[in-house]
Amino acid sequence: MKYFIHESARLGAGCHIGYGVVIEEGVEIGDAVSLGHHVVILAGTRIGSGTIIESGAVIGRQPRPSAVTSRPVSPQPGTLIGENCRIGANAVIYAGVEMDEGVLIGDLAYVREKTRLGRYVTVGSGALIGYVTIGPYSKIQSGAGLLGTYEDHVFIGPGVIAMDDPKMDRVRDLAFAGPHVKRGARIGGGAILFPEITIGFDAVVAAGSVVMRDVPDQKIVAGNPAKVIMDVPEDQRFRDPSQPPS
Repeated sequence: MKYFIHESARLGAGCHIGYGVVIEEGVEIGDAVSLGHHVVILAGTRIGSGTIIESGAVIGRQPRPSAVTSRPVSPQPGTLIGENCRIGANAVIYAGVEMDEGVLIGDLAYVREKTRLGRYVTVGSGALIGYVTIGPYSKIQSGAGLLGTYEDHVFIGPGVIAMDDPKMDRVRDLAFAGPHVKRGARIGGGAILFPEITIGFDAVVAAGSVVMRDVPDQKIVAGNPAKVIMDVPEDQRFRDPSQPPS
């Protein structure tokens, strides 16, 4: 069998379907979408026109809890992928994920449920993100592990880890809350962000830092635990590309 397409699925004009593709019931695919070999599109997924999904990717996977998980898990609505997105080889995108136009997901990336990605967000190869909101034009480098909230034009270096369990308690009804990284902030590779902290507007976290407390706007922090070492230099401050230079 070259591929399987459920009779209820709807495909637009000019789509390319690779060998071994599976498209389940209720899937809607726009025009000129390309699906590589052995792509699996699970029930209820919607994919915008012009999107490319590379070989081996799985789109719309429902979460499956373990017998001892402390995080509530429930069935999620179908995955929504905007126009002109790029999904890398062997990436896994869960149900309950929403992507705006132009999002890039790298090879082997893992995007969990309850995730919202704004326009032209980049998520690097091997990154693991979930229960997260990421604003437009933000860049997440390879190997990062993120939860929480990230505003627009944020940069997250390779291997950054954000945590959302403030106590590592044995109590099972705790609320999980990741960090909040404000607009234009930059986080260097290998940094660790503690739960519930705020990284201020246009702030910078040096590579390898362990951030346990809030970081003020336009300050640079470094160390373990991270401390303010200086202001962000004037020539390095955030300039909104949608606004004329001051």
